[in-house]
Amino acid sequence: MKKLFLPSLVIITIALFFRLYRFEYRYRFEWDQADDANKVTQILTGHLRLIGPQVANENSFFVGPQHYYFLTPFYLLGRGNPYSAAAANILIGTLTAVLPFLLLSHNFLPPTAAFLTSILLAINPDLTSWNAMYAPIFSLIVFFFCLKVLKSSISLRQLYFLFFLLGFATTTHLANAILIFPTLIVILVKRPKFNLFLSAFLFLIPFTPLIIFDLRHQFLNIRQIANLFTSQTNIDYPSSWQIFRRGLSMYYLPISPNTQGLLNLLIVLWSSFILRHRISFWFMLLWFFGPMLFLLLYHRQISEYYFVPALILIPLSIATLLSRLLPAICFFLLLFLFYFQFQEFRQSHSIVLKNKMDIITCLASETKNGPFFLSYDLPVGLNFGFDYILQYYRLDNLIRSEAQAFSISQTSPAIGDKLICQSGPLLLIKK
Repeated sequence: MKKLFLPSLVIITIALFFRLYRFEYRYRFEWDQADDANKVTQILTGHLRLIGPQVANENSFFVGPQHYYFLTPFYLLGRGNPYSAAAANILIGTLTAVLPFLLLSHNFLPPTAAFLTSILLAINPDLTSWNAMYAPIFSLIVFFFCLKVLKSSISLRQLYFLFFLLGFATTTHLANAILIFPTLIVILVKRPKFNLFLSAFLFLIPFTPLIIFDLRHQFLNIRQIANLFTSQTNIDYPSSWQIFRRGLSMYYLPISPNTQGLLNLLIVLWSSFILRHRISFWFMLLWFFGPMLFLLLYHRQISEYYFVPALILIPLSIATLLSRLLPAICFFLLLFLFYFQFQEFRQSHSIVLKNKMDIITCLASETKNGPFFLSYDLPVGLNFGFDYILQYYRLDNLIRSEAQAFSISQTSPAIGDKLICQSGPLLLIKK
């Protein structure tokens, strides 16, 4: 344990730095975050939920409510502050970063490679708080248990926990369902002894809220799932290979995404061969290419986060390569990667939560907490989140159609209008 403490502390420190540095200029509060905040607020007022967010669009099916309940204590402690979900995201990201070192060192990876894998995850944060943010941590844990199955070192209790975890992960976000595919292959190959009915029961336990919901609503969710796979579409979506190739570019580097993706692909293939005595070569290829091959059967819109289970092998493979270089060269390459990651985080590329909260506090100051009317002169989708922020500041009940009009815009005020304040690209204009 003492040997794990200091490296783990280093990983956690780096992970927190890359997540907390200028995070107020990087954390966005858009449709998903605002919807989560509203649902958690309902839970805090006693309205418990059996369903979670919808997958894909408002006409699709629901996943489980785990995400809402995980966010609930953060919003409770933050007293409803919109940044509460950012704290949840930072916690999950930090745990994800330290897990490879704790789980994979010694048994499946050389300690140096496991440590570098964690470092590479630590410097690549995603500050988007939504129900897909758990995919990396679920992927790492399932990957670890699959390796234990392959080594015939998994206990019966751990195997049953794996089945429960697969169900829990799948009901958190559909992207995690991809984890079932390599797990079943590994179990079919190694054939560990277990009770099939108990395993199925444990897998289905996390589906209980969704089953209750469907029984109350004429199997709405099941019908929506069936419709997702059976309905026809004439839209020519990108293939799963095209989306997978985009996802291969994980880091901010001064090379094109296609070049970085090709390099990462070659490094994964190389590391799969190098690690074949610790991790089965066929399993590495199955884990990496399995989701892409499986999703070739699905001819609708696919996002990069559906390939997260595969993409966790990129930092692992890069770390394996770095660990085999001279320490001085490894250190130089890490500094190179640190520098470009850091430079990217110093920039703000979009409207963030800070901009929206600045505008609303400016509105409250201008109206002296009196009645007002607010409109949005923004492109489609950029007005999401303001309703919850108004509610957080208790300004939502002050909106009156006959009161002084204000507009939130990205364009300069028209003649006769007055610019009140600006935060980033957002302007508050008095009509």
